[in-house]
Amino acid sequence: MGDRPSWKEIDAKKDRGGTGGKSPRESSRNRRSGVSKADLEKLFSSGKVGALVREKEEEKKIESDSDKAVVNKVKRALRIEDTDKFLSAAEKIIKAHGAVGDFEFLGRCLELRKIEYVLSVLKRMLELLEKDERPERSGAIKALLNVVSVKFGDEEIEELAGKIKAYL
Repeated sequence: MGDRPSWKEIDAKKDRGGTGGKSPRESSRNRRSGVSKADLEKLFSSGKVGALVREKEEEKKIESDSDKAVVNKVKRALRIEDTDKFLSAAEKIIKAHGAVGDFEFLGRCLELRKIEYVLSVLKRMLELLEKDERPERSGAIKALLNVVSVKFGDEEIEELAGKIKAYL
């Protein structure tokens, strides 16, 4: 019994900040990441993250038969994390300008609910693949193609999905 500290000693240690109020799991997670909260705040306040995002967006080769405004709409839509809001924005873009040539955008558009939009997206994907362009995440697109085939049960969709999977 003498080896263990009393409850009074444990409480006093907590009051002095002996453990910092963090659980061992939380403190080990912070040690593993190697990044402190202050470093992260410094990074975000410096504006470097925003510059990196803009640089990545400029690297994207979004093809549009229309003008640069469409490309900007697609870039804004891709920033939307909420699926329903993204699909709403994507539907408006496709309705007004057709399927835009960006695999990230097209991949997310495979979740659209209207068959005519999904067909447009699949045809555009196939065009890009025939031009030897490839998506960064072909595995994710393959999985979505399987879902789309089952979801709609349409022969044309199944045929297009099969052709696209053959390229991937």
